[in-house]
Amino acid sequence: MDLSAFGASWIFLAKSQLAFAQGNYLEAISIADKMIDYMRQFKLNQFLADLLLLNGKAHWALGERDQARQALDQARQAAEALGSRRMMWQILGALAEVEEDAAQAGEFRVQAQEIFQDIANHTPAELRQAFLAMQAVGILHGREI
Repeated sequence: MDLSAFGASWIFLAKSQLAFAQGNYLEAISIADKMIDYMRQFKLNQFLADLLLLNGKAHWALGERDQARQALDQARQAAEALGSRRMMWQILGALAEVEEDAAQAGEFRVQAQEIFQDIANHTPAELRQAFLAMQAVGILHGREI
């Protein structure tokens, strides 16, 4: 499928997420990398933070701390540029997992928790429980933020 086709961003994001969910981290990275390059080339930033987060999580799952940290730092920048709190709590939680400095990791966790809780506080009551359940799933390898 052509990266420029209508809906391709959604499709490639979903394919990368599926590969990750199936434990095929190299495939997830490969798909994400192609889409990240394309999005940067054409300044399409809507899913850049999503793809970079997925890329970072896949590198982390492969034990590649430096690549994971680099992707997550870029994801954070992309989410900040968009003002995407939806992505920020997830990225900060992932950064907490890969951070070697315990104090910095703790700060990332606190920031992630604050954003998560603020979003939860503004979520309609009928959806709040489902949103709060997301935290129990964790960010990386089933760990809570």
